[in-house]
Amino acid sequence: MMKSAGGEIQVESEVGSGTSFYLYFPLIEPQKFKEDLAIGYSDKGQKANGGDKKANPGRILIVDDDKNMLKALEKKFKKDGWKAECFDHAAAALAKLQNDLDYTDYVLTDYDMPSMNGLEFAQLVRKLNPSIHIVLMSGTEDSQFAWYQKNGFIDHFILKSNISVTVQAAGNLI
Repeated sequence: MMKSAGGEIQVESEVGSGTSFYLYFPLIEPQKFKEDLAIGYSDKGQKANGGDKKANPGRILIVDDDKNMLKALEKKFKKDGWKAECFDHAAAALAKLQNDLDYTDYVLTDYDMPSMNGLEFAQLVRKLNPSIHIVLMSGTEDSQFAWYQKNGFIDHFILKSNISVTVQAAGNLI
């Protein structure tokens, strides 16, 4: 997880003395963080809608073949005022986007899905509408996700550790 966030972990161990773990987190400029990871901020860093995030946070399309994760994410985003629509298959989500290219502002998709993985899905979404913000989730960490993020195939990556942590991370990221 640290590596996918741009950080690292160092371990020092000495027999009889113990073990020390050093966690290094990437430095992120506060304004850049707001611009990249949050919605509803003006160009001056002030929250839009008078600071009321629930006024109209946006539209999100969520794709995951895990129905429990899908329900939890849908509940979280709708509770926060989002217009959220969920799909348990990437092809159904693509069909929706093909019919209306401006249907959503954000896509939150799982990586490991049957018939089409999340990166393949993200590439097709980018071709349909490059302005859609794409967040990829996966239960496993892989260096390829950082490469895809760095090269603009996806905007962000979330490690799925468990439903509650993933739901919270998705809510904070978007």
